[in-house]
Amino acid sequence: MDLPYKKRMDKHKLLQDMREDCECEKCNYCPLEAIININSRIFEQHKLVEKLKFVRSNVLNREIEWDEAYILWVNEGYARKFAEIYHDGHNHRELEKMMEVVR
Repeated sequence: MDLPYKKRMDKHKLLQDMREDCECEKCNYCPLEAIININSRIFEQHKLVEKLKFVRSNVLNREIEWDEAYILWVNEGYARKFAEIYHDGHNHRELEKMMEVVR
């Protein structure tokens, strides 16, 4: 079933927003395109975990793996905080400010 035009535009806008400040910004393909059809809540949360992964990798001076990033996300209370404040329409930048994700 094809999404209505407005929904397709929303997904396009969401993907465009996610690609800003990302390695894939200048590429023809973004791995996130494969999961664009999932709900935006999961998409926004994944972007925040990506930010946490990047920051912690720099702090620790080593690349942390995705599973480690998600464990940090849960163990440090970010998952709980995200669940408390998320509402449809929030983007990862707004959520990051509200949650005070480690910078």
